[in-house]
Amino acid sequence: ENTTQRTINGNELAVIRSNGHPIIKYIDKNSSIMVRKGTFTAFQGTLKYEIIPAVQKKDDPQLNSGDWSKLVKMKALTGFDFFLVKFTGPGYIIMNSSSHEANILDSGLKMTKDGSSFPSINIGLRGKLIALFVAIKVLPLVFLAWLAWQYSSQLADLLKQQFNGFAEVSQESLQQIGSEAVDDSMASLEDRARNEIERLTTDTAKQISRLLYATDDDILLASTLSPEKRYYEQFLKHRTTLAPVQYSWQFDEKNQQWQQLGVPNYHQESLLIKNSLTDNSRAFHSRPPEATNHFQRLPLYHEMTFVALDGQEQVKISTSNLLAKELKDISDRHNTFLQAETYFAELQQLQVGEIYVSQVIGEYIPTQFIGS
Repeated sequence: ENTTQRTINGNELAVIRSNGHPIIKYIDKNSSIMVRKGTFTAFQGTLKYEIIPAVQKKDDPQLNSGDWSKLVKMKALTGFDFFLVKFTGPGYIIMNSSSHEANILDSGLKMTKDGSSFPSINIGLRGKLIALFVAIKVLPLVFLAWLAWQYSSQLADLLKQQFNGFAEVSQESLQQIGSEAVDDSMASLEDRARNEIERLTTDTAKQISRLLYATDDDILLASTLSPEKRYYEQFLKHRTTLAPVQYSWQFDEKNQQWQQLGVPNYHQESLLIKNSLTDNSRAFHSRPPEATNHFQRLPLYHEMTFVALDGQEQVKISTSNLLAKELKDISDRHNTFLQAETYFAELQQLQVGEIYVSQVIGEYIPTQFIGS
């Protein structure tokens, strides 16, 4: 808009400050847009830039040379200047929004294909008076009628809602009381079940802990024995525990389930205690005594071995057929249980009185699966 324009060239980003809200518009090729002077910030170099009169003589045959009265009238109606800036595409233009109602020519003037324009707003005094009358007289009456219809509809809906609300409140109260009673009962049962499970798991953990501490005591005691076969046999003879009898299992093809064979029926109906009081008949329960003759006493340890510092076994006492009875060199992992034990390297690092506990390992035993 000045005599010269600042040009920015390059492939990087350019930060452009706008006085108002920036409006970025792309102008197609051979298309034009006309804006007021001072309403654009920057434009792409591919755009054609020129300053022309707001109403050109060639587009308005009624405008004689030197007759500026029509330009003055358009200036008063639309707010446009006598001269506008015309941009012809292709390219981008960055414009500023301002407090004027006609920044972009699309708002106040209709565009032609070649970029010329003519005013689109031309309301006479009679039209303005009619519009003023409609705004003052007709619109308030329409608004009052709409307001009365809205309130009458709301009153009908309110009465209907209150009528239905009385029935729903009583039903919701009953449902709420029932739900709270069920929730309280379920919470009480869940708390009791959780406490029982926690007690069982805690008791089991304590039993395992006592077994491990007792094993430590046995190891320390065994370390004081002379490495002789008769002492080791005497030591293992009194290390036994009660274990359930392992009955055989057989797969039932007909019922598609496993069945345990040879299990005696310890829960005999004849051992149940009958209720003799009527008041206790509702919640009375009797549990038959548990039989203990299906337990057997088994050795607590499968093997006890004295190993020399070079890894060669010197004395070995076995109480089961699970492990080999011949003496081996355990410094070689292939001579250990399942060829998977590596505890010899750890034993060489022990100090006097220390105990090393290896990882728990076991042989995989396949089974017959039920289902897919």
